Amino acid sequence: MDTSPAALLVRQPIVDLRADLIGYRLSCQAGAQGEPSCKAAMLTGLSGLSDLLADFDPVQMLAGNKAFVALDAEALRDASTLVLLNPARTVLCLSANVAQASDALDCARRLASIGFGIQIDAHPARQIADWRSVATHVRIDLQVIDDALLDALVDRLREGPQILLADSVDTPERRMRCAELRLDGLSGSQVGEIQRTGRIRLAVNHATVREALSQLAAGATAEALAATFRADVALCWRLLRYIASSNFGMLVPIDSLPHAIDLVGQRRLTRWLELLLGCVEQAPAPAERLNRSAMMRGRLIELLGIDYFEGDDLDNLFLVGAFSMLPAMLMQPMTVAIAPISLPDGLADALTTRTGRFGALLDLADALESGADDQVDLLSSELSLSGPCLDRARHQAASIRVEGVLV
Repeated sequence: MDTSPAALLVRQPIVDLRADLIGYRLSCQAGAQGEPSCKAAMLTGLSGLSDLLADFDPVQMLAGNKAFVALDAEALRDASTLVLLNPARTVLCLSANVAQASDALDCARRLASIGFGIQIDAHPARQIADWRSVATHVRIDLQVIDDALLDALVDRLREGPQILLADSVDTPERRMRCAELRLDGLSGSQVGEIQRTGRIRLAVNHATVREALSQLAAGATAEALAATFRADVALCWRLLRYIASSNFGMLVPIDSLPHAIDLVGQRRLTRWLELLLGCVEQAPAPAERLNRSAMMRGRLIELLGIDYFEGDDLDNLFLVGAFSMLPAMLMQPMTVAIAPISLPDGLADALTTRTGRFGALLDLADALESGADDQVDLLSSELSLSGPCLDRARHQAASIRVEGVLV
């Protein structure tokens, strides 16, 4: 019996010219079953996507980046299907046909007034003057627009404040053209592959793996190796999954990352890392960006708890923060993302329900990263955080916002 899902959540990264993430284009796609009901969900667009998002925390799955969601004419007029999306982090994408409907502009104004971004399509033969006060983004489809017309089109579009996004960046030449035109963002196969729920294999940073192998050859301690592992959150997740799938992982609970490394042992860990280096691909740029976000989140949680935890709990603060990004890295709900791994005591409760001794720290991290000062004051008071500790955490959160992560 085929148990594969009838529909899959699909995302495609949008990055700027430095390859920093701007957001993801989201859609739904028929799964292996290809049932008529799934096809109907695809045709209704946002309703099918909303059904899939009900299984996720959209903020976690997007790592705080913006969602770009195609809106059909029906959804434009009835926004009830948008209830799961945060307006401040969602850009509604209107095709040329939808935008040309007689009531489209008024409907878009209503949605923009509650905080949604609005994206429209550019075309050399169409003016967007009426949309300048509403649209926040303009999509330039390089597959549709003749290259000879691009310079004049972009010059005209730059008269307004809209963010210009190139789509169908599928060749190196098109990517270079985007750089020449200094466009604000781009998406396509040259930028990042399309990702589907349940079908992401976490790639690793080969440089980190090689560094760990060098340390092992030199007889490094578990603590030193753990510090190297923390540079690649995917590597930490793979190690804990490896332990969970091995016999010794069933017998011995994991206390911390250094304990996990000791448990595997030098010989077996060396063989496992060599296998990863040969069989697992190097992480692409969007995955590296998410990994960096996870590392920064892990460091933020460490700063929040450094004065109040010790021993293994102190070591596990990083894992709590870093693994809170797993839904974005794996495109899976948190419960599914952590199911195959061995976690130290207390981490699962914090990650899934924000309870236990670590849970409140994740709530405070969310408040710090989003700049919710009232919530920060309330939570820090409940946790009795010292002024210096909170100041260090605020500085780290500010660095995250500057980097364009989790904003």
